[in-house]
Amino acid sequence: MSTIKPYGPERLEELLTALGWTTFRSADGRAYLSLHPSDSPVNEIRAIWAAEGHDRSVHDIRVTSPSCTYPAGESPALLALVNEFHNERRWPKAYLRPIANSRVQLVAEMQYPLADGVHDELLETLTRLALATANDLFGWVSERYRPPAPSELDIDELELRLRRAS
Repeated sequence: MSTIKPYGPERLEELLTALGWTTFRSADGRAYLSLHPSDSPVNEIRAIWAAEGHDRSVHDIRVTSPSCTYPAGESPALLALVNEFHNERRWPKAYLRPIANSRVQLVAEMQYPLADGVHDELLETLTRLALATANDLFGWVSERYRPPAPSELDIDELELRLRRAS
């Protein structure tokens, strides 16, 4: 049986090293990873890990994909899909984040409060679960998202989109 050990930035580093994942570090200590899963509905999954909270005991994972960016004008339709996903699955937390060029990015996020510690197997399971459920979210939204057909747009909206694109 595994021993429960305290969680913090060092445990996060140990986990990612033990999994053999090559990560990059930011100045604030966050670990960045890019994966190209063969069974994914998207081409690439990017994950950001951090030990957060005042005592650095919250295992935080944010997952995105370059394939899951959309025009900001589509936010209402995308939010409806995110809400539907939450209603059906409830996990992971999903939201749209504004990014450059009038676009939004779909983000899956999970946090695990681990102030009481965690054993190695559970920490690995939680981490893999975050990646798998994010992958499910991205596939689910990609299957259901339908951009409006040009005939469904009014002329003013079409002109606005053309100006933004140029």
